Amino acid sequence: MSFAAPTAFLLTAIVLPVIALYILKVRLRRVPVSTNLFWKQVFEEKPPRALWKNLRHLFSLLAQLLLLLLLVFAVADPMLSWQALQARRIVLVIDTSASMKADDVASSRFEAARKSAHAVLDGIRFRDEVAIVTAGERPEVVLGMASHLPTLRRTLDGIQPLDGIAKLDASIDLARQLIGDHPNGQVVVFTDGCAEGDEEGVTGELKDQEQAAITAALTRDSTPDDSTAQTATTSDTALRSAPGVNPSAASAADSRSSPVSDSISIQWHQFGLAAGNVGITQFQARRSLVDPIGYEVLLSVRNASDTAVNGRVELELDGIPADVLPFELQPGQLWTRSLEKTSLEGGLLAASLVQLQVRESSGPSTAAADTGDAPTAAVISDEHRSLINALAVDDKAWAIVPPRRIR
Repeated sequence: MSFAAPTAFLLTAIVLPVIALYILKVRLRRVPVSTNLFWKQVFEEKPPRALWKNLRHLFSLLAQLLLLLLLVFAVADPMLSWQALQARRIVLVIDTSASMKADDVASSRFEAARKSAHAVLDGIRFRDEVAIVTAGERPEVVLGMASHLPTLRRTLDGIQPLDGIAKLDASIDLARQLIGDHPNGQVVVFTDGCAEGDEEGVTGELKDQEQAAITAALTRDSTPDDSTAQTATTSDTALRSAPGVNPSAASAADSRSSPVSDSISIQWHQFGLAAGNVGITQFQARRSLVDPIGYEVLLSVRNASDTAVNGRVELELDGIPADVLPFELQPGQLWTRSLEKTSLEGGLLAASLVQLQVRESSGPSTAAADTGDAPTAAVISDEHRSLINALAVDDKAWAIVPPRRIR
């Protein structure tokens, strides 16, 4: 048997004052009285305690000492020999893609993943080693193998989501390299399932595991819970070409485990609900080849939700309004406009999605229109915003209009 904190046994010195206080002799006060007739009788009934008489309640003293020693033993964190042989190497893979900013779960998907990662750190044992890898456009080892829990927590709290995609395949390969040939290696992935790759890749593996869980639940004649056994659908291509949040993130905290090799296993923690999104997918600006002071703007907006929406795009050049473009989008529809504007000085051109509304009429309608009467619509409330527009990072876009050089 070994101990994680052997210096804790220094706390056993506390038994000395406990014993001293237990056998401490009480000094009697001298007080003059008129007669000692009655006091002699009281003194005979309660004589001063001798040392050997103080130990007559030895069982009480031993119980106190035993409780104290058990507390010291717990602080020392004992570990059996078989536990030392099963020390683990754990790599936490944190998805930092833009879709992790979606707020369809409490706070955001990323904050839910961070909280779950802290829970994993709560369960690490003595001699376990943990590394942290971020899965963004380029996998990065944020912290190598370490066992200092405060350092691991500070590193985890310092990670923030980015605006790019997630390359989970490459991140998991990097995690395997960190584990090496360790007999008890484990990779723990925290993601929403929106990863770069085909449907048969990482997200496809999640689908197979989830379908197997549903089949097993049906075999036991039980109905799978909707929050943990919802069939996943992948939309990795949509993630790259449209702002839709991948509905394959079927549960708010779905944990799975799958063996990769004889010594390394992958545990998945998937976050997010089936959520929609409306966002700017393309925004470009360039100088006109014909007009000496003109510039051209290409703008695209996609509705990746299951509900028809109305809204408008506001264009500003260096903070000055340049144009307002209303749009009306059916589910899955792409809205594209090419504009021609004029400016000699150029500047920073900003596009913003504002006043998104849910269309109450469900009948077929034409494509997005710039003019005409708007259909009946309702403003999106805060509690339903995440179901229609879960990702706010793609509601704004910027482009540089270079100044025109006059010769």
